[in-house]
Amino acid sequence: MLALLFSGAVGQGSDSSEGAEIDVSLTALGATFPFPIYSEFIFFYQGVRPNVEITYTPTGSGTGKTAITEGVPEPDFIGSDSLLKDSNYENAAAIGRTLVMFPMLGGSVVPVVQLNDPVTGEEIDSSDLRLDRYTLLAIFAHQITRWDDPAIVALNPGFSLPAAEISVMTRADSSGTTEIFVEALNSFSEGNTALWPYGVFSSWPEALVQSYGAQSAQLKGNFGVLAGLLTVPNSVGYLVLSFVQDAGISYVPLFNRAGALVGAESQYVEPAIANAQYSERNTAVIVDDPDVDAWPIAGLTYIVLDVADRGDRDCEKVEATARYLEWSLVSKQARARAASAGYAVLPPSVRDIFLSGLQNMTCNGEPVVGFVFIDQHDSGVYEAFLAIACLCAVCPIVLFIVVLINKHRSAVKGTGWVFAGLTLLGCLVNFMAVVLFYLVPSNNAICALQPWFVILGFTLLLAPMLAKVFVLWRIASNAAKFRKFSTTPVILFAPTAVLISIQLVVCVLWTSIDMYSSTIEIVNPVLSEVKYVCKSDTIWAWIGLEIGIFSAMMLGGVFLAIMTRNSPFDKHREVKWIGFSMYNLVVFMVIMIPLLAALDVSDSVTYFLICMGLVLPTFCTMCTLYVPLLITILPCCGFVTTSENMSGSGSSSANPNPNSSARNKSATDAPSRSDV
Repeated sequence: MLALLFSGAVGQGSDSSEGAEIDVSLTALGATFPFPIYSEFIFFYQGVRPNVEITYTPTGSGTGKTAITEGVPEPDFIGSDSLLKDSNYENAAAIGRTLVMFPMLGGSVVPVVQLNDPVTGEEIDSSDLRLDRYTLLAIFAHQITRWDDPAIVALNPGFSLPAAEISVMTRADSSGTTEIFVEALNSFSEGNTALWPYGVFSSWPEALVQSYGAQSAQLKGNFGVLAGLLTVPNSVGYLVLSFVQDAGISYVPLFNRAGALVGAESQYVEPAIANAQYSERNTAVIVDDPDVDAWPIAGLTYIVLDVADRGDRDCEKVEATARYLEWSLVSKQARARAASAGYAVLPPSVRDIFLSGLQNMTCNGEPVVGFVFIDQHDSGVYEAFLAIACLCAVCPIVLFIVVLINKHRSAVKGTGWVFAGLTLLGCLVNFMAVVLFYLVPSNNAICALQPWFVILGFTLLLAPMLAKVFVLWRIASNAAKFRKFSTTPVILFAPTAVLISIQLVVCVLWTSIDMYSSTIEIVNPVLSEVKYVCKSDTIWAWIGLEIGIFSAMMLGGVFLAIMTRNSPFDKHREVKWIGFSMYNLVVFMVIMIPLLAALDVSDSVTYFLICMGLVLPTFCTMCTLYVPLLITILPCCGFVTTSENMSGSGSSSANPNPNSSARNKSATDAPSRSDV
């Protein structure tokens, strides 16, 4: 932290770059809010492109905006937490500059206090202090001036608050951090100008500052405010969360707009970023979000670029700037470091705004940087499984046609053709899922449909089997009441429809809460090689839910199949094949899911495992269920049931046994395979 306090700029100057020839030097300045993470980005980028030197000076957003709108020489880019005003855009346009703001990260501004005993001067542990929106606003509006004010005491029962004046530490410079903090205070006032008549500003009004206590002070930068808080007793100020974490001090949690006590870490900023409405200028205000988990003093930090294509620009520097910013947004390393430092990374939908803007930049009429999308079908595995899936998809269609043609036979009558239709539809959907996984996930629709196809395909495959063995189990356990059971297709359609409905609800919730969506992943930052991937932050939670649902279905089906394996009513032993099929699916799930979770392998191997998990169990189930059926119903296989041979002979001879009619009546009362 001491190194941060006494540093004025960060550049690429570590030992790992010694001896590297510097081809391009980039100069940037501006916001202090993102300075800690920008310094890390620059350090790590040195290992990616050692020939590029980047210097970022944390001067404050106001100084940065002045530099890029009026400064000579022009910086390569600036950081800003406050939004550009119309006058900034106009001033820049007057000298041939076209400015664009791009969101980079989200972060928190937090209140920090230093409490001391007024008699002994000893520091009071303030880690358990709590404030709400009103008390924080009233302190900075100079309407609460003492720490033992009743409003603060009411929020902190049992806390020993000092009977002392509040000293307020504010920023002396024009600051985006200040603008985020004041934007929140203004929102807390909910339009009450008597409570907060100042609106939103980035520099504190002189009259307001003069009203604060004698020991209050205006200090430059986050570093200055931090130093003031550490030295002035009974003081309060505001800092960026990362500075607080680096200094090893605590901040004050707040009761947010929803009335919930929340922290300021990245997970409490992400809801506001996701809920924000972004303007045509790529900007948004995210303070005081109504979400129950949202930290109320949050803001976006931006990179401001001059995207004008002028003849006097150094295209090599423009390209180096674009590539560095691309890496900062897309690199797994950069995003992981930002999250660990307390910043909220942008969701793909917001981040892609910036990426598309970089792609549109030109210099001397040529694109500055174009992403190179690598061939995601660089292995014959993709084409092989695509061909297998397409061939296999023909099988359920042909099988269903055969079943329909033979639906008059006893092995298929009743619900047999319905069972075949539902299970074979599930097989077809699973094979089509393989085709869907083959497609490059260049849009959200492809990604969102992948889990839908897999979930609904296996549900259509399993639900009729579960319904069938359940009905047979009910019959076998109480044959005397068999006649109460319907033998219409409803006995399969109804439970299948219920299970499908449950899975549809899960799919809709997944899509609405955290859609499996398309995003860009960087492969080679130096060459700007990227690829499309599907991503869902909570994917393993949803997969866990589906494993639970399918496990219950399959284990229940196996249990019922075992219970009815010797049932006299299932004369073609269909239960045995259903039980065996469900057992196979359980085994495949136990093997494939952990394998996919544990292995960090190439795309082609992942695709191979996914396809194996779809094709193999589906094809085995299809063969297990329908090869015995085909042997039973097809005359070409050399076997048909005795009853069918007799009915097909056309014999009408008299029955030689006078008791045969009684036996026939008894036989018709016994349930047969065609009944279920």
